[in-house]
Amino acid sequence: MNLRVIVYIFSLFGISLMIFTHTSRYYGFDVSIWQLILLIGLAWILDLFSFILEKLGENKIKLTGGMIVNLIVALNSKPAAAFLVGFISSILPSGGRYEALKEVFNASQISIAASLSSLLAMNIPIDNHSPYFILKVIIVALFYVGLNSMTMFGLFVTLDVSKLRKFMSNMIPVIFLGAIPAGLTSALGVFMFNYMGYYSLPIVGGIFALIRLMHFYRSKYIEAKLESLIAMVKALEEKDKYTRGHSERTAKYAELLGKKLGYKGNHLEMLRLAALLHDIGKIGIPDAILNKPRILTKEEYDQIKKHPVKGAEIIKPFSYLSKIVPWIRYHHEAWDGSGYPDGLKGNDIPEEARIIAIADVYDALTSRRSYRLEYDEE
Repeated sequence: MNLRVIVYIFSLFGISLMIFTHTSRYYGFDVSIWQLILLIGLAWILDLFSFILEKLGENKIKLTGGMIVNLIVALNSKPAAAFLVGFISSILPSGGRYEALKEVFNASQISIAASLSSLLAMNIPIDNHSPYFILKVIIVALFYVGLNSMTMFGLFVTLDVSKLRKFMSNMIPVIFLGAIPAGLTSALGVFMFNYMGYYSLPIVGGIFALIRLMHFYRSKYIEAKLESLIAMVKALEEKDKYTRGHSERTAKYAELLGKKLGYKGNHLEMLRLAALLHDIGKIGIPDAILNKPRILTKEEYDQIKKHPVKGAEIIKPFSYLSKIVPWIRYHHEAWDGSGYPDGLKGNDIPEEARIIAIADVYDALTSRRSYRLEYDEE
């Protein structure tokens, strides 16, 4: 790890200690040691079961039980208590390899966000029993997630400035999409806390567990739908021994090209998936046309040319695949504008669609067809 990162992390740690010293001196504590232990324990346990709600490029929107507890404490207690719950629950071991510097960064980042969010909540003139209370929760949640994002912003600057643009392009959606689910869950938690006190905390844990279970089954449902789409493509290719495995090979080549261009994480996975599904629009085209061993007539070729549009239409209803719809639609466009379906040219064609086009053509040329032998891979 480079020196700039180490300096940044310990600077953040120093700022967090200054905030704790100031807030504890001027605002004091309003929780007992046993209440503090209970809150820290709950935050730590729920953090073990955190999960990713959504991915935006290289950024991940994560719902953490610890964040919900931190917001509940921030909205009900003084800044010093919020600091201690956030800091101690974050620095405790959470399974896997314990990296001290990383844990110091996480603990500093979270404790700063928790304590300053508590300070903000104290200065918002909306009572916890007010009908406008939910507005207060959302404001505090946005502030909390925004502070976390800003400290991550600083880390990106010290790590690799070249990644900053990607991070910034997704920063606003990350803040809003990260704050809303946590804010709503926290609002429910605070509402119960107001009437039930600390007896409500196990219920908050149960609600978080239920949300996680629902997300798990949603993920399984998405996986099943995705597998059915891939199975449709494979079934289509099985009808012709010459195109068998074409989509899988295209996906492999597209992934290799993506890596060369610096694609990573979810972006690379979505590129691979789009390449795997690029010919799904050929479903519905008669086998006699798809498997014809001779040159196609103009009418037959016109039918083939519709498959990128049909493919995009098949994928479009799947919201989690919305990013790859244009990549599939435009994978037969040409740089000079002579391609189809929309005659796009140059940089108007998405880069991912161009990658899929190259991978598609490469596999077609290096595979045997009924009307010609394969080209040498070199």
